[in-house]
Amino acid sequence: LVVIIKFLYGEGFRFPSAMTTLHFVLTGLAGCIYRFGFMSPDDAVPQTRDIAVLASLKMGSMVSSNLSLMFNSVNLFEVLRFINIPLMCLVEYVWRGKQYSNAIYGSLVGICTGSMISTV
Repeated sequence: LVVIIKFLYGEGFRFPSAMTTLHFVLTGLAGCIYRFGFMSPDDAVPQTRDIAVLASLKMGSMVSSNLSLMFNSVNLFEVLRFINIPLMCLVEYVWRGKQYSNAIYGSLVGICTGSMISTV
C-alpha cells in the first residue's frame, strides 16, 4: 500500500488529506463490521476518553505519515514509521503515566536500534 501511495504522489496526486480521509473511512467501516459481527453485547467497550486519546494520536500519526510519504523516500518513511511506535509510548507515559512490561521495553530498544542502524 505504501508503494502504491508513493506511486500516486509521484504521478502528481497532491491530496494527502484525501488519502487520510479514505484511510479513516475504511478503518471506521472495518471497525463497524467487526463490532457488529464479532463482538458480543457483553464485551467491554473502552471509555470515551480513552478512545478520544487514541483517536487523536492515530489521526496525528496518519496525517504526518501521509505528508512524510508525499515528500520523502519510502525508506525514510519506513524509518519514521517505526520510530513513531516508541514516540507514542513516550507520549502515553508522559501524558497518562502508562508503563509497559520489560518485554515491550526490550522490543522498543530493538526498534530504535534498527532504525538508527538503517539510517547510517
